[in-house]
Amino acid sequence: MKYCISVLIFGLSFMTLISCGGQDGKSGTGGTNSAAVSDAQNSAAAGTTYYCWVDNANLRENPTLDGKVITQIKQGDAVTALGPVTKELLKIVLREVEFNEPWLQVKTADGKTGWVNKSVLVTEQVSSALSKGVILIYCHSSLMNETSKDWAWFTDTVFQVAKAYGLEAEFADEKLLKKPLLIGGDPKHPSLGVNLSKFIKDGGFDQGYIFYKPGKAPSFQDHDMVGPVLKSASKYFGMELSEDSLNGD
Repeated sequence: MKYCISVLIFGLSFMTLISCGGQDGKSGTGGTNSAAVSDAQNSAAAGTTYYCWVDNANLRENPTLDGKVITQIKQGDAVTALGPVTKELLKIVLREVEFNEPWLQVKTADGKTGWVNKSVLVTEQVSSALSKGVILIYCHSSLMNETSKDWAWFTDTVFQVAKAYGLEAEFADEKLLKKPLLIGGDPKHPSLGVNLSKFIKDGGFDQGYIFYKPGKAPSFQDHDMVGPVLKSASKYFGMELSEDSLNGD
């Protein structure tokens, strides 16, 4: 059976969180150095619990990018809204999702009070576990009808091993990767996001595997038998990936 699978991935990856800490964002043009605080009727409901959906979000003394950092809020941490919210908005991209949100005054679980941009907060509880990365099983669309039974078996095995070790795994072609890749969570708050369009265009790849780990440049492995692919993946992700995981060993 010949096939090359494409999955629909909702799409709008992540670099350094400028407004929110060290991991997940790119600031836009909406930041100001003098954010006016709104009146009471436009304030966030005092006592509302929010959860941070990115890692290392900065809690600041003032609602600006220049505000002194009091502490960092980890992914999954809860904060409580105190009420005040700025009129000024900050444009920022987090894991390839665009936001334009105000700053909220909040209190952390250990009693620290400060300002954090609302873009990093959600009302639903978030897991503290960070994404380990993704293995993309890649096939150029022009080769869709030329893949073999061996390709199907090899790629499915790699897919299953990746999942067994807590990695994300997806099938993709160059058309799908023209847009940023969005994985996990909901489309507005993904657990992982990366823009691979330039990487794919510059590489001119046909068939193989793309390894991506947050904070690390992506890597391409040509299509091969399972053993060599897992060996390359193990080196890239810094953990041993083995077919034995599929046998319960």
